[in-house]
Amino acid sequence: MRNKIFAFALLAAVSFSAESFGQQYYLKETVVKNIDRLTYRMSWEHPSLFLYHSKQELDDAVRKLKAELPDSLTVYGMYGYLLPVFGMLNDMHSVIMPPVEAYYEVNPYMLAASPYIDRKDFTLKLAAPDFRDAEILSINGCSNKEITERLMSFASAETRLGRAVLANKLMAVWFPLVDSTGTYVIEYIASGEKKKTVLKGVRAKDLTTSQTKTDQSDVVAYGPAFTFCHVAPSTVLLKMPSFDVVKATPVIDSMFSYLSVNRNVSNLVIDLRNNPGGYAGVMNRLLRYLSSEPFKYGDLAEVKNKEKNYKVSLWFNRLKKVKPEPYERRFHGDTYVLVDNNSGSSSVLLAYAVQKYGIGTIVGEETANAIFTHTIGSWFTLDGGLKVYMSTVVVYQPHKKRIMHGVIPDIEVPSAQALDKVLEIIGTFETR
Repeated sequence: MRNKIFAFALLAAVSFSAESFGQQYYLKETVVKNIDRLTYRMSWEHPSLFLYHSKQELDDAVRKLKAELPDSLTVYGMYGYLLPVFGMLNDMHSVIMPPVEAYYEVNPYMLAASPYIDRKDFTLKLAAPDFRDAEILSINGCSNKEITERLMSFASAETRLGRAVLANKLMAVWFPLVDSTGTYVIEYIASGEKKKTVLKGVRAKDLTTSQTKTDQSDVVAYGPAFTFCHVAPSTVLLKMPSFDVVKATPVIDSMFSYLSVNRNVSNLVIDLRNNPGGYAGVMNRLLRYLSSEPFKYGDLAEVKNKEKNYKVSLWFNRLKKVKPEPYERRFHGDTYVLVDNNSGSSSVLLAYAVQKYGIGTIVGEETANAIFTHTIGSWFTLDGGLKVYMSTVVVYQPHKKRIMHGVIPDIEVPSAQALDKVLEIIGTFETR
């Protein structure tokens, strides 16, 4: 039922721009060919499609989709029809790239105020200095909620977190904020005062890729930074909004250097709430400071590939064990990891490792996805120039058994109460 509702909402959302997209139309036969090719590769190559949906559900979705196709579609309209089926993968690593260049041919101007979707409350934010702490009410008369739903409809994932992350990464956030005149009336609240301003757009073709990238994990202003701080005299909190290796590594190393000379800190809290994942090497770096035994990625997961890609499996199996940091640099106190329904991918693997190997205590809500993640994949192109990246490798826990639920916390509490719960536990221990 959720898929049907999502598909309906998606098609309704894309229709507002498809009509104005008048460049090249593709006949229904071409769209059907793309659907067949896409679903064939999904069924044959993706390692986890039928963990979430039966083949019958996929076939039914495809049959319904084909029955609803018009006689012709633009590449943009075709993109909108393909997303609901592709989203059945429920895999944030697999994406259909939006037809960005073709879209901008008809809608040349964009709002250059760094729009993004906040992963905490799923609302539109603008990272430009004038709006950094503002609550955006509407743009050109369209409410924040309506714009956000449109933004997220461009991403091929089933969960709200997945759609938000992909929308930010794929620059899909530009689409509803692009028009042919380039005038944007923005209503917002700043410092408790309701304000209105008018901005002129810039030509999309004049912006570089780096200027249009809107992945909030890559820009500190877009979300919480990688930081560590005291939340109690004996407790340090590490905030990790993602597994971005460039930003996370220096903060992790600095924190453990601090802890190595401040032995009065006996509790470490690692906050993975609203963390969609990222580079698994960041997980290894953390474990080097927390584990007393050598470990390797393959100790935490196996690699399976539907295509029998033995080279990939061999590469993982040959990974050398990672040695823990020297005793004096490791943390020897109690570790707590905060997770919630938005903790995904590498966050899940880290939480699983901490729990399974007795490194610490997991507090909060069940993680976003099951205890496996998709990594290596391949690119292919559909008719009309739509580029698709699809995972072909899945990494999951040992013993050749897939657990179809996320990491269940040792202590289950609502996400917003997780840190308070840890501080309550620590305070109870310290007063005994």
